[in-house]
Amino acid sequence: MKKILLCSSSIFLLIFLSVNAQAYIVVWDQLPHATPGGLGSGVKSLLYPTGVHVYDDFTLGSNYSITGINWWGLYSPSYSGASTFTLSFYDANNVPSGSPTQVSNVSVTGSNRGDGVYEYSAALTTPFPALANTKYWLSIYNTVPDSRTWGWQRANDDGNGSIQSPIEFPGTPYNVAFQLTISDPPVPIPSAVWLLGSGLIAMVVIRRRARK
Repeated sequence: MKKILLCSSSIFLLIFLSVNAQAYIVVWDQLPHATPGGLGSGVKSLLYPTGVHVYDDFTLGSNYSITGINWWGLYSPSYSGASTFTLSFYDANNVPSGSPTQVSNVSVTGSNRGDGVYEYSAALTTPFPALANTKYWLSIYNTVPDSRTWGWQRANDDGNGSIQSPIEFPGTPYNVAFQLTISDPPVPIPSAVWLLGSGLIAMVVIRRRARK
C-alpha cells in the first residue's frame, strides 16, 4: 500500500510540473535555408565605423506581446562561444530609420545544427507589443568577437527580401531566418486533481504516523 501511495503521489507531482511548465508559441516563422549562407550584420570597418546592419520586416495577423526570438546565423571563421547581440524593433512602414522602438541586448551561445549554422534563442528584456496588420522591422546585430564576421542565415523562403545597410540599399534578394514567440501560459490544474493529490499525500502522512 505504501508503495502504491508513494507512486501515486509521484504521478501527481509529475502532472503538476508538466502542466505548469512554461513554453512558447511561434507567431512568426521564417525557418533557415538548408544551405549555409547569410548577410553580415555587425561588420565594422574604417568605411563603416558603426557597423553594417541587417533588417527584415514582419506583419502579424493579430495583436501579440512578443516575448522571445529564435534566429539562425554563422561565423567566418567559425566560432562556437557566447556572443552578444542587439535585438532591435522598428515601428515603421518603410525602410528602418532613426531610433528603434525597443532594444534588447542579450548574450547567448548558439546550438550548431551540424553545418556551421547556429540556432540562437533569447527572451526579450521587455515584451514587444506588436499590433495586428502593422508592419515592423527587426534588426539583429552581432558584437563580433576578435576579427570574425557573423552573418544572419538566409531563410528558406525568399519572400520580399530584407535590407542590409549601408552596404546594400534598399533591399537584398532574400529573407533572413527568425521566429517570433509569445509565452504560453501554464494550464491551470483542475480542482479534482488538486483534491486527489492532496488526499494521497495526506494518506501517506497518516499511515507513517500510525506506524510510529
